[in-house]
Amino acid sequence: MRLAQGAPCPVAGIPVAPRASATSPFVPHPRPTWPLSRRSDPDAPPPQTELGGLSAWDAVALLDAAPGLLNELEGATLVEARADLRDGRPALRLSLALRRRSDPDLDSAIKQYEDTLQLWLDDEGWPSAMERTVRIRGSKFLVRFAGETRLSASYVRVADRLVVARQVEESVSEGMGNRDRETRRTTVTLLP
Repeated sequence: MRLAQGAPCPVAGIPVAPRASATSPFVPHPRPTWPLSRRSDPDAPPPQTELGGLSAWDAVALLDAAPGLLNELEGATLVEARADLRDGRPALRLSLALRRRSDPDLDSAIKQYEDTLQLWLDDEGWPSAMERTVRIRGSKFLVRFAGETRLSASYVRVADRLVVARQVEESVSEGMGNRDRETRRTTVTLLP
């Protein structure tokens, strides 16, 4: 099954087309706070508890996650759909293979690319969580590189808006003899 651009998502219950709105995503909705930590590295600075490490675009994506999620689902191939439990509640788990967007500068360098997404839908068809894994290997001239990114998120529904409650992104990259690892955790706490 391929999810077509512009068509409604058949299982998620959220519109594919971007919505226009004259209201700010921040008002009159609850105020968010973001406790952030930059890295899991012991030499990293202490965790941030303010918006210093978060751009306005990141904040909007956290408070209205549906358009970004739908953009990722564009052109995806459904691999499997099955009943599952998520946080002790019944859910439909979709396994999807996401398509890679073409980049003329990198296409010749990428030798292996894999992008998978697990999406859990609640009984009303709204996403409750997702886990995404992107693996890439390649070489450019004599330099070999590899990377893996794992992103997990849990969602809540606030006033018919899909909001990221918690997100964890772990990245590992290798190239030119170096290996880097980074973890970023974001928690959105909605205040009245």
